This record gives sequence, structure tokens and C-alpha cells, in this order.
Amino acid sequence: MIGKRFGRWTVIERGADYFYNEKPSPQWTCICECGEIRDVSAGSLKRGKSLSCGCLHREITSKLFTEELAGQVFGRLTVLERAESYKRTDVGFNTQWLCLCSCGNKKVILASSLKTGNTVSCGCYFKERRFASKFKDITGKRYGKLLVLSYSHANRRTYWNCVCDCGKEILKSYDDLTSGKCKSCGCLRESFIASELKKYFVENHGAKAEYKLFQNAETKQYYKCDIVILKHNIYIEVHGQQHYKLNAWHRRGARFKNTTPEEEFEKQKKRDKLVRKYCRQKGIYIEINIEKEKDLNAIISYIESKIENMENIN
Repeated sequence: MIGKRFGRWTVIERGADYFYNEKPSPQWTCICECGEIRDVSAGSLKRGKSLSCGCLHREITSKLFTEELAGQVFGRLTVLERAESYKRTDVGFNTQWLCLCSCGNKKVILASSLKTGNTVSCGCYFKERRFASKFKDITGKRYGKLLVLSYSHANRRTYWNCVCDCGKEILKSYDDLTSGKCKSCGCLRESFIASELKKYFVENHGAKAEYKLFQNAETKQYYKCDIVILKHNIYIEVHGQQHYKLNAWHRRGARFKNTTPEEEFEKQKKRDKLVRKYCRQKGIYIEINIEKEKDLNAIISYIESKIENMENIN
């Protein structure tokens, strides 16, 4: 051991043994770069537990407290300000900093973790790397009626932006798509009447399915109408059970959005009210309750009569 260096220590000679429970433990007399001489156990030297007489600890602690990091960028993290709290670490008391990640999350991180590069994000980078290696790029692939447009994000599973053949855009997980669990935006689960109505009026009257009406100023969400015949200003909504009473559709939405089924039902009623008001201001509004209306031909005949009346007026 004589002559070897461990951190700032240089071993000079064999020191007096240290006894613990009457068992000897070897120590070595060392000199620190600052001139301090001290006996240090062989285990502390070899395991790196002792790197100096304490001067290294004091220098690192002082630097961590006094160095200004605000405004600096470390990986995906931009340092905003010094956090009031501090944390005890192996090198002493370490300052913490409030950082903004490029994904939008804020997180308090140790100064030493930023300086050493141990932390480069709020955790999103690790998740992306982890899931990117697990799943393949499925952009452009088709699953049932869904066409994958682009990668969205990863959160335990990877999620993909998709567009349905009916025109509706939706977010779906890799597992749901590749397992065959999800084959549409939900339109396949609609009643036969709902899907046939959309098909009929698109083909015979140039109607638009899932037509964007307007954007909610608060949520930035687009409100849509199931079927719009623009040349006659006829707006047709095909409503299932979820529009009239609380059911499993609202419970699924609540689990995904971390809300309650009651809140989701109230949101549904509010959206329906806004859409109904907008459509009535623009033209003729027709609402089909597919829980009550079972005759497809009767519904088509009724709407066709409305179209004929509009043509006669024009």
C-alpha cells in the first residue's frame, strides 16, 4: 500500500491497527494534498469511502452552495431558480434547483445530479428510450379502420395518433392496435343505423361525416356533428345511450381522464347543448335517438323529406 494514492491521500507507512470487538483492523498513515496526516483504515481507502482529510468535502459543499445555475441547460432541463430546500448527500449538503423539462414538466433536482449528467430530464427521456427499444415504428400501418399517422408519447405504453375511415382522429396505444383489440375510433361499435346513415348521406348527398363545427375557446377542442349536408344547411346528430344517461362510456372516460363518471356525463350534456344551439343557428338541426328509432328506412325518409322541402324553397 505504501506509495499508492487514493483520492487526495498518499500512503506513507503502516499505521497502528484499529481494534473492533477485539479484532484488529489494519490502518495506514496517509498524507493529504493539503498537508494533513492521518491514519485511515484500509477498507475506507480501497472502497473510496475516504478520499481526503475533509478538504475535498468542504470544497464540493462550498461550490454546490455558491455556484449559480439559473438559466443553464442540462440535457432537456432548463434551470429556473434555486429551490429553498437542500439535501444531505455523500459529499455534504447539496443544493436543489427547480428545473423545467422540454416536455413541460417541472421538477426539483440536485445540483450534483445536474453537473454530473446523472439527470438530464424529468424522466421522460428514460421512458422514451425504454419504450422506443420495445416497440417498432408503426407509422403508416393500418389496423382495421384505423390508419396510424404518427407517434404521440409514452407512458407505460406507447401511444399513436390515428385517423379512422370515418374521419375521426383518435389516440390509441400500441398494444390495443397490434392485438386487434381496437379496430376503429368507436364507430364500429355504433349501431347499424348510425353507420348506415352516415354512409347513405355521404354517398347520395355529398354530406360530411364527423364535420368540425367550431373550436371551444377554453379547451381548444373541436366540436363535431355526425352528418352535415352543407348545401342545404342540415345538421344531423346520431345519438346513442351515452347522450341521455350515465353509462359505461362515461366510466371509461373517467378512468382515462382521472375524473368521475358524473363529471364526464355533465361534459357530454354541455357539449350536446352547445352543438345543438350552433346547428339551429346555422340551419336545420335533426337529432336521431338510436335507442328509440329502430327503422333505418323511416329515418332516411324523414330526412329526405327535409331535404326536399329545402330544395323546393330554394
